[in-house]
Amino acid sequence: RSSDLHEVGWAAQHGYDLQPPLVVQQLNSEAEWKKVLANLKEEEETLSVPTDLFKDKPVITKHSFSVGMKLEAVDPTAPFAICPATIAKVLDDKYVLVEIDDLRLEHCPRRMFVCHANSAGILPVQWSLKNGLHLIPPPGYLGQDFDWADYLKQCGAEAAPQSCFTSLISDHGFKENMKLEAVNPVDRDRKST
Repeated sequence: RSSDLHEVGWAAQHGYDLQPPLVVQQLNSEAEWKKVLANLKEEEETLSVPTDLFKDKPVITKHSFSVGMKLEAVDPTAPFAICPATIAKVLDDKYVLVEIDDLRLEHCPRRMFVCHANSAGILPVQWSLKNGLHLIPPPGYLGQDFDWADYLKQCGAEAAPQSCFTSLISDHGFKENMKLEAVNPVDRDRKST
């Protein structure tokens, strides 16, 4: 349940143009995309995600993170990249500051963001490997292949335990081939979804 996911028809109701992501837009002509949208409207009744899945706001629970714990996180500056990260600060019993790891010696802009235990962008160590996704090693990492056990030893850190990640429970109600609309995470300000 995310503020970037909406039932089919949301974009039109809120004055947005429904468009494919720029990275795939060139794969079809404008006429072909219009046909895809027309087919989507025809399938809306049978394959749309039920609107009641979008009504409830998640309850933010207390976390059990500690400063220095390692985890995997979706990079907020490159939302298609999963990277090693660190709990940089515990803000209170519900919120933490997460920093994407960067091992370079020269001064680089820090990539930090606030999360809670239910945040979808934070994941336990080894999540990428278990799910067949590529983990981007931290800039400045010297090894050939990234290995969490070596990295934790090198950093003198511990992995955040699985129990810290409440968002991994899949009770969302989505089914394969359901249709929905999603906000482009790279260009949130563009008047299209």
